[in-house]
Amino acid sequence: MDDVGLSVEAANHGAIRPYEAAGFVPYGIEPRALNIADVFYDEILMNLDLSRQG
Repeated sequence: MDDVGLSVEAANHGAIRPYEAAGFVPYGIEPRALNIADVFYDEILMNLDLSRQG
């Protein structure tokens, strides 16, 4: 496997920035992916291509 994928809550910039710094690239948004206490949250889908890591 040459890829690692993850999802992160779209407004969680404190998590998104380090993932991007590590090389993860956002490729999509899953609207209303999480429902916590009847509040819906979007998730950003991210991917890291390990074959491009040096």
